[in-house]
Amino acid sequence: MYKDRGLDPDEVRDDIIQQELLMDEWFELKGALNPSNPKYQIGPSEYDFDGWKADLDAILNQIDPALHDFLQDPGRVYKDPIVAETLRRKGAASDALSEWFDTGKYLGFNVEQSKEIDKLKETAGLWRERLRLQGINKSNAEILFVLVQAGTIDRSLGLAAAAASLESLRSIILNPRKDEILFESPDVVVFQGWIFDTLDDEQQEEWKLLNRFNTNTGTLSSPTDPLALTNR
Repeated sequence: MYKDRGLDPDEVRDDIIQQELLMDEWFELKGALNPSNPKYQIGPSEYDFDGWKADLDAILNQIDPALHDFLQDPGRVYKDPIVAETLRRKGAASDALSEWFDTGKYLGFNVEQSKEIDKLKETAGLWRERLRLQGINKSNAEILFVLVQAGTIDRSLGLAAAAASLESLRSIILNPRKDEILFESPDVVVFQGWIFDTLDDEQQEEWKLLNRFNTNTGTLSSPTDPLALTNR
């Protein structure tokens, strides 16, 4: 088996069992970032991606770099081609999910800055309710503009939060790459179903038109995918 992949059994025999055990652990952890795993869930729709990635890297760093590609191939363990291909697709989906988590929600802002922008929007919403109770009607954007002018919040983050609060500007400030990842790598949605809810209604319909999903078998299919099962 090892010779077929260009490896000398005599050179790797001493370490291969431990390496395979580590790789099996890596495979198991790679699929652990989901709502059913409380270890990495830190909010209703928020996950400790950095902690998950650090745990993955800690395992991978113990594995001989020369064996990474070989050991990560599901075909090493699963001889059924459909099972192996499904696991390869799941691995690719996990890689795309990594990019999704590393991509800021708002154009020109990183992940942490995007979170701050959302917090500012929430703060503006609270102020709006307080003012409404006093008979003063102000939009979230107006409140944020006042806070920016007063110098009480970061100018760039505040203006971005104001733009994101306006329906006419929201599509301009949102980072399109975030959603593009889910269309370029549709398996992310299949293996991490919760992420489908991050798309708006129109995008969800577009995704379903582009990617036929069999809810009975849990498989994704496309016109060029011979392994997928489709509803007839």
